[in-house]
Amino acid sequence: QWGPEEQFGAKCTYPTLLCGPDNSLYLTCRESDVNPWVVNLYKKPPGRAWARVGPLLRAQRTGYSHYQEAMAWGPDFRTIHLSCRIYDGGQSRVVGYLRSPDLGKSWQRYDGAPVELPATADTVTAIASEKELNDLRCANIDVDSDGIPHLVYCAATPAPSRAWIARPDESGGWQHIS
Repeated sequence: QWGPEEQFGAKCTYPTLLCGPDNSLYLTCRESDVNPWVVNLYKKPPGRAWARVGPLLRAQRTGYSHYQEAMAWGPDFRTIHLSCRIYDGGQSRVVGYLRSPDLGKSWQRYDGAPVELPATADTVTAIASEKELNDLRCANIDVDSDGIPHLVYCAATPAPSRAWIARPDESGGWQHIS
């Protein structure tokens, strides 16, 4: 059953939604009412209004920015895993990863190093960049029963386009399976 429409945020696009273990809703979206543009995180506990937690991602330059992000729970249902693509008008184009071990309160790179928010293309764990590939896109993220994230991303050019699943390996790097 649907409730009444609720409005929040400003100029929100590209939303991603995740339902928490206590039925709280977590939503990320790009917001272009500030410059540089950001991806904000919002939370809605059951029976309460949406509240802005804060900006998660920020472009490194002003003007048009594009993001793609996805979220998934770890097996502990406290850790949020986030995959993202950051494009900020030509300066930075990266597929990256962040995680929050405490239900979105703090964020860190895969190696556990804390990240000051909002994170940028330089501070996320970089999985791929357009220095190596062109026209990157980021899709879903999933987490296995051991808490290991698996990110799906692709490069649309040059043709034919290719897709990969990336996961961390034992050496501290990322294994890319095509």
